[in-house]
This record gives sequence, C-alpha cells and structure tokens, in this order.
Amino acid sequence: MAERSDSGGIALVVFVMLAALGGFYVYANKDNIFGTPRHRRRTPCASNLKQIAYALHLYSADHDEAFPESLPVLYEEDYLVDHKVFICPRARDEVVPFTPADPFTEDNVSYCYASGVHATDPPDHVVAFEEEWNHDQDGVNVLFVFGNVDWRTDLTWLHDQLEKQKLAMAAQGRTMRVLRPGWSDPPPDGLSWR
Repeated sequence: MAERSDSGGIALVVFVMLAALGGFYVYANKDNIFGTPRHRRRTPCASNLKQIAYALHLYSADHDEAFPESLPVLYEEDYLVDHKVFICPRARDEVVPFTPADPFTEDNVSYCYASGVHATDPPDHVVAFEEEWNHDQDGVNVLFVFGNVDWRTDLTWLHDQLEKQKLAMAAQGRTMRVLRPGWSDPPPDGLSWR
C-alpha cells in the first residue's frame, strides 16, 4: 500500500497564511494603493477638466489658437458632446440641471473659466478651475493652458495668478474675464467674475 503525503495540507496552510498576509498588507496600505477618500472624490473633477482641456485645444486649432468666450460654446459646437463633463460631481446645488430642450448656458457649468486666454499663452496661465466649496474648501483642481490639471490648496495663489494673468493680457491689449457660475457679485480682490 502506498504512503500518503501531507504536502497538500501544508500547501493549503501556506496558501491561507500568504492570503491573510496579503490581505493585511492591502488593508494597511489601502490609502497608498487606492488613494485617500479625498483624492478619490477630486479625481473625477480632474478628469472632467482634462476632457475640457482636450476640447479647448481642438477648438483653438479651428479658431486661430483662441479659446472660446465661454465653456458652453464647446458643447454648442460639438467639441464636447457629454454635458455632464461640465459639472463637478461634488458641485453645489446652484448648478442648473441641463435638459436638451433648454439652451446650454454658464448656469449649467460648475467650473470657473478664464475667458480671453489663448492656447499660445504661457503654460502657467489658468484656463479653468473649480468652485472653492466643491471639495469642502480643501483646495481646487486648476486647469492650465497646456492641459495639465493640478490640485491647489492655496487659494490665495489662484487669485494672485489670475490677477497676474489679467495684467499680462492687458499689457497685450487683451482682456480676461473670469466667468463664475451662479455669481453676480464681484469677488474679493476686485476680480471680475462675470
């Protein structure tokens, strides 16, 4: 009669131990592997802004390197066909829901837009950014001319950058208006939002 080997039982124990260690490792490093909850909440906004950047550059290729006067133009002229890209998933309730029967306006957009910027402007020029309160005032995603999106926690930097940009464009005889959805009041520091 042949002798039985216990190697199957040992292999099972080793497998269970390795699975438990692997599970513990993933649990202990979940924020490094999957990102923090805050990071996961702001990623869809960054993705939306990158899609807007792609559409802006397509538009600028057809319009002498100029970006449109407002973001809804991208939808109206079919550079972006999904209107949901214009709304941050964490946007406040004041963004007007869009239905195809209604005209698409700035009130259907939850991103602020620096109108008057061109594709040939310096790479540090801001094109669009989120409302400050979309992410509990932890910071905002900012879209730059070259299409890169950065998370900025220093909102003073953003306001200073927009003011610097406005002055640089004025020196070239161009104007910049920051279109900010739902705001009719001028913001602090004298920037013209609308």
